[in-house]
Amino acid sequence: MGRSEGLLTASRPAFRGMVAAHASRLHDMVIPPAAVVLAATLAGLAVRLAHVLPAGFPLNDGGLFYLMAEDVQRAGYVLPEYSSYNSIGIPFAYPPLAYYLAAFLADIGPWSLLDVVRFLPLAASTLTIPFFYLLSRSLLPSRTMALIAVLVFALLPRSFNWEIVGGGLTRSPGFLFAVLALHQGYSLFNRGGAWRVVSTGAFAALAVMSHPEMGWLVAFSLAIFLVAWGRSLPGLRSAFLAALVAVLMTAPWWGMVLARHGIGPLLSAAQSGRHDWYSWAGQSLLTLSFTEEPFFPLLAAVGLVGSLVCLAERRFLLPVWLVAMFIMDPRKASTHAMMPLAMLVGIAVGSLLLPFLAGISSGNGRLQKADAIRGLWPHVALVALLVYGVASAVGTASDGFSPLHALSQENRQAMQWVANNTPDEAAFLVIKGGGSPWIDDVSEWFPALARRPSLATVQGYEWLGKAEYERQQRRYHEIQLCARRTTVCLDRWAQEAGVAFSHVYLPKGGGGDCCAPLRSSLFASPWYRVIYDGPGATVFVRTSPVVEPQDGSRDGTGNV
Repeated sequence: MGRSEGLLTASRPAFRGMVAAHASRLHDMVIPPAAVVLAATLAGLAVRLAHVLPAGFPLNDGGLFYLMAEDVQRAGYVLPEYSSYNSIGIPFAYPPLAYYLAAFLADIGPWSLLDVVRFLPLAASTLTIPFFYLLSRSLLPSRTMALIAVLVFALLPRSFNWEIVGGGLTRSPGFLFAVLALHQGYSLFNRGGAWRVVSTGAFAALAVMSHPEMGWLVAFSLAIFLVAWGRSLPGLRSAFLAALVAVLMTAPWWGMVLARHGIGPLLSAAQSGRHDWYSWAGQSLLTLSFTEEPFFPLLAAVGLVGSLVCLAERRFLLPVWLVAMFIMDPRKASTHAMMPLAMLVGIAVGSLLLPFLAGISSGNGRLQKADAIRGLWPHVALVALLVYGVASAVGTASDGFSPLHALSQENRQAMQWVANNTPDEAAFLVIKGGGSPWIDDVSEWFPALARRPSLATVQGYEWLGKAEYERQQRRYHEIQLCARRTTVCLDRWAQEAGVAFSHVYLPKGGGGDCCAPLRSSLFASPWYRVIYDGPGATVFVRTSPVVEPQDGSRDGTGNV
C-alpha cells in the first residue's frame, strides 16, 4: 500500500479521501511516532524476555545449531566439511553466518556459547521490530496505520515464538535481514539508485546466509513488489543487479558446498520443507489459527477485516502477499505472514475503528462528541490493544504444543551423566512418548549434551536426502509408540530400522510419566540393567541381545 501506484496497489479516489478524513480525525493522537515505535520495541522485548529468562536454557530446539557453532570454533573458523552432531555425517551445507556470529560472540565475551544460543535469537527478534516499522511505513497509506502495525507485530505470538527459541539462532537473524531487504527493495523499485541496488542485494545475501527459507521469502516477496512497482525496464534491471549482488556475496559459501558435496544436500534440504499448501491454508489461514493467539484469534480476525477493506478498495498487494506466503512456503508461512497481517490490522484499526471512536456522526454527518472525548477513546482502544497483545504474547506458552519450553535442568544433568559415564561407542534410543520431532527438546538436545548418538533423532537428516529424511521421521514416530509397550517393541523397531542400540534413555518430569509401561518392562527385563535413575531420566544398558519369541507371544498391547 505504498505511495506509488501499481497493478497490486490500484485504488479509487474514494480511498484516498477516506484516509485523509481519518488522518484529520486522528490528529488528537499526539504521541510522537518515535515514542510509539520505542514502546512497541520495549513491549516486544519484555514479552520475549518473559519466556527466555525463566527457562535458564535455550528454549525448545537448537541442539544441532549449538554443535555446528562449536564445530566452527574447533575448526578455527574454517568452514567445516561435516557436522559432528549425532555422528551421522551431516554435510556442513547449512548457511553458516549465524554459526560464525555465535562462535565469535562466545569467543570474545564472558558468556558461554549456550548463553549466545539462548539470547542472540531474542536480540535479533527484538531488533526486527523497529525495522518492521520502516517497512510498514513504506507500504501503508498513513503513519497511524504503520504505528498500529508495528505494535501488533511486536506482540503477535507467531512473530516471535519460533524465532526466540534455540533454533532461532538462524531463523531470527534471517528474518531481520529479510525485513531489511524488503524495505530496501521497496525503495529500489520506487526511487531507484545504485546504492539501493547494493543494499537490497546485500541484505538479501545476509538473509540467505542466515537461513535458506528467509532467502526464499525475500525472493518471492520482491517478485511481488516488482509486479506492483517495478514493471519497467529500469525496474527489471535493478532487480537483476540486486539479485546478482546477492549471488556474488553468497558465492563463497555455496561454491564451497558444491565443491565438497555437490548439489545433493541443498536439493535435499529444499525438498524436506515442502508441504501441501492447500492443506496448510485450509488448516491455518482459513481458520485464523496461524497467529497462534492463545485465547481467541482476535488479531487474525481484525486482519481479515483489513483484507476486506483492501479488496473493496482494489488495493491487492497485502492480501496477495499474505496468500502467496502460504502457497510459496507453507512451512514458514505462519511466521512470515505476520508482516502483511500486522499491516492489515493497522488498516482495519486505523481506517475503521479509531475514526469511529474519534467521533460518532449524527444523521447529517457532524461530529457530536466533545473534543476531549474524541481524543480519549482512540487512546483507550490502543491501550486495550496493547494489553490484549501483551496478555496474548505471554499466554501463548500455556499451549502444550508451544515451542516456548526448555529442556529441564534435571534432564540436562542426566545427559551430562551420560556424557561422563557411558562408552563413546554407545548408541541410544531416546524415547519421550509422542509429539512432534520439532517440539521434542529431549531428542534434539541429547546428541549435543550427552555427546552420544540418538538413533531416532530427526534433526540433521534433511541434509542427507529426502528419502532418508522421511524414513527417519517414520522411525521417530514409531519408536515413540514403544513408550506404551514393552521391551519387545524396542527390538522389533531396531530390527525393522536396521540399527543396533546399546542404551535406552527415558526422560522423567513434564507433569507425568511419559513411558510408564516401557519403564516397568525395562526394570523387569533380564536383558536390561539400570545404570542411572535420577529426577530427570532413567538410563538402561542392554546387557545381552534379546531373543525373538518363538511362540508368537505378544508384547502386552496386542502387538507381536
